[in-house]
Amino acid sequence: MIIVIGDKTKDRTAGSNCSRVNKAQSECSCTPYKQNSNGSKVCKVYNTPDTDGTNVGNINTYSYIRHEFEQAKKRNKVIIVVYNSLRKETNWLPAYMKDYESVAHPFWIKNSNGDKVGDYSYIKEALGCD
Repeated sequence: MIIVIGDKTKDRTAGSNCSRVNKAQSECSCTPYKQNSNGSKVCKVYNTPDTDGTNVGNINTYSYIRHEFEQAKKRNKVIIVVYNSLRKETNWLPAYMKDYESVAHPFWIKNSNGDKVGDYSYIKEALGCD
């Protein structure tokens, strides 16, 4: 799993106020992830599974990015954390990712022409690709 951290990631709480936690699907409408200028839509979440051995449980208790992160941790997936920056921006990390601070890496680098390019070699290395 590759997670790209931006300057607003630690403040994202999308999903945390979803009424789906306590209501049936037909009673809910939402604007997934961020405020949607097109208005709300009927909720697409049919069921909200409980926590078990491989599932972090109810998706509405976390932001989407936290849900995916916690799910990957629980399933022992490789997690690669990159900053959407040329620099290591540790203050952008949400508290639940602090254990990844030492391995998080800037995504962008400058090439020999001084152009900003993605550091795919880092991602390939972290994934174990040659």
